[in-house]
Amino acid sequence: HIYLNGFLFTLSLWLFSESRLMGYLFQNSEMFCIISSFLFSLLPLFLCLYVKEEFPRQSKWFTLYSILFFLVFLIMLITILSSKTAPITFLPIFFAELLLIIVAGLIFAIAHKNGSGSVWSIILFSVAALTAVLAFFAYDSYCYSQDAFGHIVLFGAWCIWCIAMIARAVKDHKMQSDVALLGYYKKLAYTDYLTGLQNKAAYDRDLPVIDSEHPALAAIMFDSNNLKEINDLYGHESGDKLLRSTAYCLSTAFGDQNPVYRVGGDEFIVLLPANKEEDIQELITRKLNKFNELVVRNNENSEWKINIAYGYTLRRSGDHISAKAMVSSAETIMYRNKRNEKRKQSRHNDDN
Repeated sequence: HIYLNGFLFTLSLWLFSESRLMGYLFQNSEMFCIISSFLFSLLPLFLCLYVKEEFPRQSKWFTLYSILFFLVFLIMLITILSSKTAPITFLPIFFAELLLIIVAGLIFAIAHKNGSGSVWSIILFSVAALTAVLAFFAYDSYCYSQDAFGHIVLFGAWCIWCIAMIARAVKDHKMQSDVALLGYYKKLAYTDYLTGLQNKAAYDRDLPVIDSEHPALAAIMFDSNNLKEINDLYGHESGDKLLRSTAYCLSTAFGDQNPVYRVGGDEFIVLLPANKEEDIQELITRKLNKFNELVVRNNENSEWKINIAYGYTLRRSGDHISAKAMVSSAETIMYRNKRNEKRKQSRHNDDN
């Protein structure tokens, strides 16, 4: 690609510049032929690297070809500099190299023609083949067609470079689209469709990581007390509204840095880590107070009242308890609080 960028720059100067030096080089047939022969000698190496990148399964073979082509080019360069041999002398070797890489490239491109990148590869190697054929006829009548050979090589190489850049742009765009699509599906796999919270799969993925990275941690378990009642009396659509309201209060209270997981129909878990400067008890008290305020505000303005029980377990730095055991303990406390709330409600109803 560096070679072809340099070539494009040279071609641009040739086409658009008024430089006297460039004018001399391209008006002097012998010098023009030397430059184009040098560019032609690098063309097989560029095509070999293109095939190596486009068809990675064949990478080993084309790595060897690339090394071989480069060594041949190096030998030509040393010979020219030491004995003043004209580059045109080595052109039969580079025609053979070009033929080999064009045939190989076309075979692999046609074998994988279903991909958009392979379609561009077929176009690229077809243009390379056409360039090679025309250059060969110009070379065969070398004494009379120095300018023709130079123009064919320059224009053909420029077309090949443009096609390679377009193919790369198409491939990069497809890759970016695939990455974006993969990210979407990955997010979908770890997101609860109803509430937008993290789901059970995300909880199972994150629990070991959070456990190992945060010495000070709180595990909080939530469970709705009235979801079944609302589902039975008003239908599941109403129950879904209650769950979304609950999810909003939880995510708002605990924030984006502390993801809330919906791990069951009406069960939620929050894993709340504390940094070194924070006391875990003060942190969880502050977050739960904010959550309770949001619940009160929701119940004042919504037809579907949130009635939720929760329990939590704390781990301070230096405590030896796993996050999994903390969640289990928080669940036990939550169910105990849930039973106490039901007894209190039952006594209240009996008194009335």
